[in-house]
Amino acid sequence: MKKGGYTSFFSRIQKSAMIHHTFARFPLSESLLGTLSDVGFSVPTPIQSAAIPLIFKQHDLLAKAKTGSGKTAAFALPLLAQITPGEPLPKALILCPTRELADQVAGTFRTLGRSLANLRVLTLTGGTPARPQSESLQRGADILVGTPGRVAMQIREGHLNPAKITYLVLDEGDRLLDMGFGDEVGGIIRQLPKKRQTLIFSATIPPEIETLSRTIQHNPRTVFLEESHDDTVIRQGLLSTREKEKALTALLHDRQPQRALIFCRMKETARNAASFLQEQTISALALHGDLDQQQRSEELVAFDNGTATVLVATDLAARGLQIDGVDLVVSFDVADSAEIHRHRIGRTGRAGATGEAITLAEPSDKQRLAEIEKENALPEIARPDPKTVLAPSPWRTLCIRGGRKEKLRPGDIAGALMAGAKIPKEAVGKITVAERYSYAAVHKINLLEHAIVHADQIRKAVAFLGKETIKNRRFRAWELDFGSV
Repeated sequence: MKKGGYTSFFSRIQKSAMIHHTFARFPLSESLLGTLSDVGFSVPTPIQSAAIPLIFKQHDLLAKAKTGSGKTAAFALPLLAQITPGEPLPKALILCPTRELADQVAGTFRTLGRSLANLRVLTLTGGTPARPQSESLQRGADILVGTPGRVAMQIREGHLNPAKITYLVLDEGDRLLDMGFGDEVGGIIRQLPKKRQTLIFSATIPPEIETLSRTIQHNPRTVFLEESHDDTVIRQGLLSTREKEKALTALLHDRQPQRALIFCRMKETARNAASFLQEQTISALALHGDLDQQQRSEELVAFDNGTATVLVATDLAARGLQIDGVDLVVSFDVADSAEIHRHRIGRTGRAGATGEAITLAEPSDKQRLAEIEKENALPEIARPDPKTVLAPSPWRTLCIRGGRKEKLRPGDIAGALMAGAKIPKEAVGKITVAERYSYAAVHKINLLEHAIVHADQIRKAVAFLGKETIKNRRFRAWELDFGSV
């Protein structure tokens, strides 16, 4: 063989090996592969490597994978590859336990499918008016992502015709059952075609999930990934204290997290802990069951965009919550079980990033600690002695009364802030466009010139957005008020 032949031969071998470890080994279109490259997806995660080929082969699937493992893309990519946009009736239905998770899943579909012409992804969730969703259904949708109550209502009232649903996904299946949606899920499934592909993704596989699988799936393939957390990714520790609020404050000052998630068992505890942190000038919010849906959405946006550095949440309120970039998780109250503890610490160390999970424990927590330590090593750590303080967040959140319904895009809002309101480019942060509202993070400092963007400048931006047009429309705007944050 000639020298050039050897070179060509080994180049082909090398290229083949590279493809084997990338998304190119799946039957995805060039446009989907291009989008994956654009958004920084290069190597499939273990759940994606295991699940995607089985989904393409039309198998029903029962998959166990921890939070942050990339499971949404594991079912979104093969569905996007196999659905033809623009057909009269929806082809895929994804059921989620919470509105937040449904919004995140729908966002993933929109992001990964943005190169697909006329793709229509519709979110059907409670906490928002049903009529606009019904009207959107009449105009057509390819992929539906929703919570069981609202999906069941749309079917019951005749606005949703499920006759062509070919793909059904139960996301966070264990949480769907834990939160009491079993009957509604069963009622929805009875309305779907018998001939369909059913995928169940769950962080745990309790007996109830196994029973559900036997009832609604046909000869499913199983993918059970190890759910223990790698100590090299998530460092766990135990901080013994009789003064938890002071210990928490010292820990935050010492660790200087970009985002910290604090777990409490009771909503009153969460409120009190957040108020204490605010008194220490730490940007903290409390997420609990007394918030209405709009307040909850705004708090999650503020935590995601950096306006709040710390989110104090109850376990119930945090169900289905998936926010990347959490580098510190603190159990302010020791979890009631090892399973709840696993769910808590799984909010950090996501997608290969490192994180830290610290449990604060009082002498009365001995029994709960013993249960958790059967599965998790919790080495004692010394009480932090911080040399610096965790500064208040420099970000503020502007709310705009207009969203996807009005065809707004992040670029439209960024352009209005920078070109119209004269906010420096470096001071415009994350922009989130929801169904009827949009949110823009504005930094108080021009990071290049170190010039302060005063409150007057933020008020100027609010005034500009309220009087000038974006896409030939005026939108009311205001700064979200989180009290001390």
